[in-house]
Amino acid sequence: QQAKAGGNLSGIDTTLPLNLARQQGAAISSVGKVFEDIYKEQRAIEDKKDFYEITKEVGKDIQKVSDDVSKNTDLEFAHKTFDDLTKRDKYDKFLEGKNRNVEKLFDNWLLKTKDAEYTSITKSVIQRSNNNARNAVKEKLDNLKILAASSDLSKAQAASDEIDSILGQNDTRRLFGDDEFVKLEKDTKKDVRKNRVIFGAKNHPNYTLNNIDEIAKIVKDDKELKEIKDAAVLAIANEQSKIFQEEKDFTEKDIKGKAAIFTEIILRIKDKKDIPDLDALNDLVKGDQ
Repeated sequence: QQAKAGGNLSGIDTTLPLNLARQQGAAISSVGKVFEDIYKEQRAIEDKKDFYEITKEVGKDIQKVSDDVSKNTDLEFAHKTFDDLTKRDKYDKFLEGKNRNVEKLFDNWLLKTKDAEYTSITKSVIQRSNNNARNAVKEKLDNLKILAASSDLSKAQAASDEIDSILGQNDTRRLFGDDEFVKLEKDTKKDVRKNRVIFGAKNHPNYTLNNIDEIAKIVKDDKELKEIKDAAVLAIANEQSKIFQEEKDFTEKDIKGKAAIFTEIILRIKDKKDIPDLDALNDLVKGDQ
C-alpha cells in the first residue's frame, strides 16, 4: 500500500505478517506431505504387485506338494514331508532384489497358507486312512461270511464268533459312524443267513426244492428266494452233467481198452508168438473185452 504512494521504500517492512507466514508454511508442508503420501501409496502398489506375482508361483508349488502328501495314510509322515518340502528358504530365489515390505507380506502369506494346507492335508489323510480301514474291515467280513456258511460246523462257528467280535468293537462303530455301522451289521447278518441257505441248496438241492415253501417263510425276499432255487436247480444240473461225463469217460476208456486188447491179439497172430488159444479168446468175448 505504501508502494503505491511512491517515494523511498527503504523503510518499508517487506516481511509477511506472522499469521500469513504460518499459513504459507503450512501450505508448502501440506503439498510436500501429499507428494510423500502419493509416493508411499505407489510404493505399496508396486510391493503388492511383486507380492502377488511371487505368491502365484509359490502357491502352485505348495498346492502340488499338499496334493502329493495328502495321498498318504500316515498323518505324521504327511505333515513332516509337507513341512520339509515347503520351507521358507526354498522360495528365497523369488524374493531376490525385493524390499523388506515384500518379504514381510510373503512371510505372513506363507505362514497362513501352510496353516490352511495342514488342515486340508489332515482331513484328506484321515479320510483316506479311514476309507482303507473300512475297506479292510468289509473285506474281512466278506471272507468270514463265506466261512460262516461252511458245512464244517467248527469252522462256521469260529467265523461267526469272529464276525460278532468285529461288530462288537467300539472302534468299528466309530470307524463307520452310527448310521453306516447299523447298515453294515444288518447286511452282514443277512448275508451270513443267505450264504448258509444257498450253500445248503448247493449241497442238498433236492431237499431245498422239496422244502422251498418253508424256506420262503424264513427268507421273506422274492429275489433271494429265486437265488436259492436257482442254486438248487444248478446243483442238480451240475450233478447230472457230472454223471453223464463220468459215463462218457468210462465208455471212452472201455473202448480204448478193448482196442488195445484187440490190437495185441492181432500183433501176436501176425508175429506167430504167444497166440491166445480158443478158450482165452472165448473168455475175452464173454467178458466184453
